[in-house]
Amino acid sequence: MILKVSLVIPALNEERGIGKTIQAVNKNYFKKHKWDLEIIIVDGDSKDKTREIAERKGAHVLLEKRKGYGRAYKTGLAHVTGDIIVTGDADATYPFNTIHEYIQLLINEHLDFITTDRLQH
Repeated sequence: MILKVSLVIPALNEERGIGKTIQAVNKNYFKKHKWDLEIIIVDGDSKDKTREIAERKGAHVLLEKRKGYGRAYKTGLAHVTGDIIVTGDADATYPFNTIHEYIQLLINEHLDFITTDRLQH
């Protein structure tokens, strides 16, 4: 069975962090374990280069002109195709470099949900 992971990230004028955020994901681990990765950026109509940078880094970008963080998640979650969903912000403050460890824990422990504290990494 091939596992598919969907990463959903709301963004608004995050050109300084979006590239670092996407690059932080340990894609080699995903490849090694034959996990597919889908990165969905829900852009709130940024006026900077957020969308362009995200697309260049391989993300699928959805434009959501309606305001709100919750709205962005709702839009993104409606488009995921993964078996596991990971969420976080686009400002490079989340430890996306370790999401593979949490996904592996989720699988190994047969868990339905994990939440973490981004400030305690």
